Amino acid sequence: MAGKSQTLSEGQKNEVVRILRNKLLKWTLIGFAILTGITGVSLLGIKQRVEAKMEELVAKQFEEPQIQEVVRKVAAERASILMTEQIMPDVNNFKAEIASVSKKLRERVSQTETVISEAKIALGEVRSVSDFSLLITKASNDDRISFEGLQEIAKAEEHRFNGIANQALMQIMTDPQTTGLLTHRIKWEEYNLDPAKASIEDFANVFGRVHPLYHPFIINTIWEQERFPKDEKLDIVYQVITATKSLRALTKACKLMNKEAKLGLNILGHKQYAEWWEENREEYNKNPEDQPTDSND
Repeated sequence: MAGKSQTLSEGQKNEVVRILRNKLLKWTLIGFAILTGITGVSLLGIKQRVEAKMEELVAKQFEEPQIQEVVRKVAAERASILMTEQIMPDVNNFKAEIASVSKKLRERVSQTETVISEAKIALGEVRSVSDFSLLITKASNDDRISFEGLQEIAKAEEHRFNGIANQALMQIMTDPQTTGLLTHRIKWEEYNLDPAKASIEDFANVFGRVHPLYHPFIINTIWEQERFPKDEKLDIVYQVITATKSLRALTKACKLMNKEAKLGLNILGHKQYAEWWEENREEYNKNPEDQPTDSND
């Protein structure tokens, strides 16, 4: 390659030495020929006498290690120059071709990155719409967490789905399943439970075993048991408001709490109902006999 000396084989080096020796002898004889022309001495005679001597001297000189090393270095450097001159044009052409290919490749990569970037944006749009649609679907199927997620979107006026979220909330809150107009009743005998005699613990045991669709019915049945102190029933309603994952159970609990709190709010005001009981619970504990009687739905 260019810039790096190439090493000759031993045969090549010896051939170079032989050529240089012959050339040195030739030019020496030519010098003597010129001298003969000037002095008139016979060239043939000089040639015969000197030729043998010069061959002997030159041979001895070229046998010297220093001379051989110099000749070999010169030969190697010259070979490197010759190789560089012959190879460099091809090397430069190859570099130019590589540069051209690299440029085209960079252009293709740039185009590919643009396509990928646009695809990512489109995929993000699809995922955003898909996630929002799933949120509505889950909220419509008694998922309180998804319902509250819709609430957050409905509050954010700058959100792209703000309008749709508000419409979905209204539809869910007026749905007969959510409002409790359609109630899933439990056959108590299947659980060996008599609502008129069962304890709160018995109700809680069934509550934990059945599907959340039945939770509103259980909560309402507990509320209707006059033998239970009102503060205990309100404690159960409070626990449902703060912990349930069922939107329908939350709706029932807010309605029952409203009988005492008189806030007139729907499920969007569940936090206010929880705060009301936290602030008034002690009053119910102090005067259980003064607790107002509740009315039926």
